[in-house]
Amino acid sequence: MRKLVALLAVVMTVGAIAAAPSVAQQPQTSVDANATVTPKKAGTKKNPQGVKLSGTVKWSSEAGVEPPIVTAATVYIGKGGNYNGGKCPKCSKATLKRDADNCPKKSIMGAGSGNAYADTVITKPKVVFYNGGANWMYLYTTLFNPAFVQEPVPARITKVGGKWNYKVRITVPENLQVVAGVPIALRDFRYTVGGKKYAKDYIATTSCPKGNKYDFQLETEYLYSDNTRSKSATADTVPCTK
Repeated sequence: MRKLVALLAVVMTVGAIAAAPSVAQQPQTSVDANATVTPKKAGTKKNPQGVKLSGTVKWSSEAGVEPPIVTAATVYIGKGGNYNGGKCPKCSKATLKRDADNCPKKSIMGAGSGNAYADTVITKPKVVFYNGGANWMYLYTTLFNPAFVQEPVPARITKVGGKWNYKVRITVPENLQVVAGVPIALRDFRYTVGGKKYAKDYIATTSCPKGNKYDFQLETEYLYSDNTRSKSATADTVPCTK
């Protein structure tokens, strides 16, 4: 009798497992990034070297998955450099939202451009980097298709400890995530920041770390058409000389 009861219990357990709905696999999107610091020769704490930072970011999704909206990004920057936004001309988010033409020309610190899907059509956002002060940078984004939108994307810059020197938190406003009812799925982005004659120390190097490289890590966050969310990250280094 005990053997029969045990056998029935096993059969019922196996049946319950077989009948249970399978857990849907989370969609996968990968991110790849590279960066260049110019000039490569690092400065020192006494004599910082103003630099230009440029690079590209690319996103790719697995086959059969609709490209997601990029909702946010976090960049971790290693030792060896300083952000000096508090010492340079700046523009506020409120001024940018009213009219970017009212910002000081010397608060412009760079530019970028990208490609994104707006449904099945490619749209090309244009970005101007504005200095927002000691803890902020604004990626003033203009989109022409599927509708005309201009919006400052805030990037909060904070000092952190341990391996990293800075954390940059970028949050994409909702009116750039969905435009005229169409989701905007960013696929690549190219940028250049710093290196301006009127703000030569906006980004400056003060050392070339061990191994002759600067470390960085990028994590991006996604929203899919079925309202699921995911994250992916990439890490790399930028060469330097002493």
